[in-house]
Amino acid sequence: TFMSANLSQASLNRAKLQGANLADANLSHSSLNSSDLTSANCRGANMQHTQLRTATLRKVDFSEANLSHANLVGARLEGANLATANLDGAN
Repeated sequence: TFMSANLSQASLNRAKLQGANLADANLSHSSLNSSDLTSANCRGANMQHTQLRTATLRKVDFSEANLSHANLVGARLEGANLATANLDGAN
């Protein structure tokens, strides 16, 4: 579990994080390009300026997460919960 972990500026490209508990974790300015977070718990996570290009984000719980200025280009978001997530400036 990575609950409340500080992973700011981490390079986690192509990481296999299916079902990971990242609730309240700090992933700001991190790179998770092409990573698989299927069914991960990212509730309340700080993901400002996080790179998530072509990431698999199916069924991820992003409720209350801060995804402002995140790069989601090409990401797979089927079934993801983005309710109450901050998506200001995200693409």
